[in-house]
Amino acid sequence: MSAWGRIAFPAFVALVAAILLSTGGGAAAKGPGPTPTVDCESRLQVYPPKRHPGRISQETREISATAGPVMFLGGRQWANERFPARKGPHRLKTPIYLDAPNPVTITVASPEGRSIELSGGLDQRGPQGGYEAHGEAIRLEPCDPDAKVGDRRVGRRTPFLAGFRFEANTCVAVTVEVHSKVPATHETAFGFGRENCSVR
Repeated sequence: MSAWGRIAFPAFVALVAAILLSTGGGAAAKGPGPTPTVDCESRLQVYPPKRHPGRISQETREISATAGPVMFLGGRQWANERFPARKGPHRLKTPIYLDAPNPVTITVASPEGRSIELSGGLDQRGPQGGYEAHGEAIRLEPCDPDAKVGDRRVGRRTPFLAGFRFEANTCVAVTVEVHSKVPATHETAFGFGRENCSVR
């Protein structure tokens, strides 16, 4: 099985197994200027647990990457894999949790100069699937904590189905710009087939 379809940890199993299209799941990406935006209504989302929505286990935290209010679930689990150059990009699902209330712009780059993109709203289940905003930068807008999927609150962390497209083994440098009254910028780095990646 390809790395795109492989599931590596229990929280990811629960996350992906519970995929549910939101009311606007087939919508096109929208947003200011060239940066695609995925908001609460247009995202492909999961059915949150009844108790403690958004809770992330310690096991999952240890293999995830965090930059301010953004967590890339399982982002650090791919460092020891090998992704050789080939025709067509490698694709990895990497769900994102975004803490409310502020939207963010996430920018990704390869320090090695390789092509890399972040995708948001990934789903490949058929006619209603395939919604995807992608690029070197994507804007994500969290749900209100009281927003609901079915009869369940989303909670303070909004989950987004997301992933990466990249050429071959590379580090990925991530910059998160928080759009709030007091703007903030956070950075992190992790690797696909690369160990010891750093922000600088």
